[in-house]
Amino acid sequence: VKGGGFRRGFILAVILFVILALIYIFSAKLADMFPAAASALSTYVDWVNALRQWVDSMLLGAVDKITGLLSQMSADKPG
Repeated sequence: VKGGGFRRGFILAVILFVILALIYIFSAKLADMFPAAASALSTYVDWVNALRQWVDSMLLGAVDKITGLLSQMSADKPG
């Protein structure tokens, strides 16, 4: 059967995202259950938090630029 590669890849990406999100959400409980993994879990949580901060700053910068462009367009609009 040909095709279905995109769907399979998309589903795999969603499953991977869900697993990583669950690890992030339950990292404290996982660290209690598996003390040997506590350091790795802490490193992962710190990495995700840094990534979230980076995405937040990028989105805020984009919103600022779009807001500036819209303000400029409305100021330049005749009438």
